Amino acid sequence: MTVSSLLKLYFSVDKIPTNDVHLYDFEEDTWLSTYSLIGPPSNQLKKFRIARANHACARYEEAGRVKVIIAGGVTMESGKFKATNTTEILDFSSLTWVLGHHLRGPLTGGKFIDVQGRPTLVGRSYHHYNDNHEY
Repeated sequence: MTVSSLLKLYFSVDKIPTNDVHLYDFEEDTWLSTYSLIGPPSNQLKKFRIARANHACARYEEAGRVKVIIAGGVTMESGKFKATNTTEILDFSSLTWVLGHHLRGPLTGGKFIDVQGRPTLVGRSYHHYNDNHEY
């Protein structure tokens, strides 16, 4: 499978935060996954840096390069779920994830939409109550 043969990208959202990536190639009718490590070594994806679930995800192109961005979601810290404001970007030419800019606040359940060829994040933010039920 080559990056240029990809028509669409789909990344799974697990119930427990993981850093696994699952990619479907519509032309080849095959899956590539970091979970099962399907495919030849040169095509193996790298896991993202921060295990997460319920995050936003989008494929886009920048300067002719295919990229994927993930944003927000839920992480696990000390056995407890926690919303995150982190973002990561995958560059398919190097198959590596890099940390992106932080969101203004934690976000879970967001979605990316395309606005003039750029991924734009929409959705809800996450507010955490303290012990006094205050924001």
